[in-house]
Amino acid sequence: MEFIGKVLNKSGQESIGSQGLAKQSISLEESNDKQYKDSIMVDFFGEKCGLIADLKPGDIVKVLFNPRAKEYNGRRYNSINGWKVEVIQKSSGSEARAAAPAYDENEDLPF
Repeated sequence: MEFIGKVLNKSGQESIGSQGLAKQSISLEESNDKQYKDSIMVDFFGEKCGLIADLKPGDIVKVLFNPRAKEYNGRRYNSINGWKVEVIQKSSGSEARAAAPAYDENEDLPF
């Protein structure tokens, strides 16, 4: 599957599991003119973390990923694992700073 959108933020790289597998995530928002845009968080593991090393907030990218559902203790969980990233448009410096607006707790949510 694929998703085209603007990078909202990128997590720091972390080590998971007993063998210290690298994990890093990015949040993307649809790049269109809809009022309520869809968003997605995509995880990258191991050597795939290098695919997002140069991404900055505000970059427009196409991410190819595999969605999976797994069962653990009788519950099902979703995971979205990225395996390819294509940069469509790099952000300018001012766009990157404006990409993460401050949270306003008085603002009504759309749902």
